[in-house]
Amino acid sequence: MKYYRIEWIHNFKEQPVQYLIEVDLFGFEHKKIENYKAGVINFASNELEKGKFLSQDSFDSEDYKYESSVEKICATEIAQSKFYKEWDNVIKCNNSILDNK
Repeated sequence: MKYYRIEWIHNFKEQPVQYLIEVDLFGFEHKKIENYKAGVINFASNELEKGKFLSQDSFDSEDYKYESSVEKICATEIAQSKFYKEWDNVIKCNNSILDNK
């Protein structure tokens, strides 16, 4: 598995500003977290979903290197431990929601 943080700098209110994803060797997502400016956090895995679905498309970090006058997006590979620190926190904070499913 590989782990990425995608930072998206923009002024679009309805779009996330950060993604954290876990992908397999073929680039397919297994876990994803989306963070929004307003503090909303969505996440998905093969077993769980809250406001987000896993992509059916293969991930390529080169697709996330873009800059214009209104936005910038950049993907950086991160350590497994950093990803799971965030993932475990999201799951812990959403246990009450998940227990009701």
